[in-house]
Amino acid sequence: MSSSSSSKRKVKTNQGKAAGGFGKKEDAVPVSHSRDESQTTQNLINFLLQWKSKGLGVDAEAGTEIGYDENGFRGLYATKAFKKGDIICKIPSDCALALADPSVAATEEMSEVDGAVNYLQWYAMNPQARQMWSPYIDTLPTRDANFDPTPDFYSDEEIAQLEFPMIVKKALERKEQIAELAQKTNLPFDEVQFATWLVSSRSFSIKITIDDGDLVRETSEADADGLKGNSETYKMREQGLRVLLPYLDMINHESDNYNSELHLIDPEKDDA
Repeated sequence: MSSSSSSKRKVKTNQGKAAGGFGKKEDAVPVSHSRDESQTTQNLINFLLQWKSKGLGVDAEAGTEIGYDENGFRGLYATKAFKKGDIICKIPSDCALALADPSVAATEEMSEVDGAVNYLQWYAMNPQARQMWSPYIDTLPTRDANFDPTPDFYSDEEIAQLEFPMIVKKALERKEQIAELAQKTNLPFDEVQFATWLVSSRSFSIKITIDDGDLVRETSEADADGLKGNSETYKMREQGLRVLLPYLDMINHESDNYNSELHLIDPEKDDA
């Protein structure tokens, strides 16, 4: 993640939206925050440092830390000034939790409800994976902490009272999809409902390049002597992938006044 504007210490909390950058207003002024010194957060930091993550830790020179604003909202804060183009922090790609199988060609974009079911089955309810990823999963919001309900949790009557027909339509459709997938997978409705909220508010959608392993023979145009050349290359395709990114998912954002950017580094060259 790199800085794209002059840094300020204020982080604007924007609950219920996907993480996307250090949000700020043009007239924002620096405000204080209190560091999150909980054991669960320390466990996450230690876990990520073991994976050679950079730009995080308890040392102020690390550059970032998790904290709470004056309203008790949790987010990611800069602990030092950054110039435009500076790398703020780096999390290795091996620490990302994929919410779809990248080896399977997607015929359509995966819904957040599909991602929620995969999160439950692959991580939260899988004992082995749950243990491996516990330093991260333990920091995620629960119904009792860091949770701001969205229309997914409204009754049909409450949804009907929303002002915009499109929002009403989408909210009802998603509740229906949650119920259908919960029944299809034999998962509790409330677990799928909350996981959907988690995925919609914390996940990132990234683009990756997939090697299908299929050789493609290419024939070049004839040269001046009328000769043609043959070559073989592996077929590559680009595919969208929704992932959970530990630590970075605590970045709150504002679409109009973002001041940082997320970059995906080639895993073959990613030594961070």
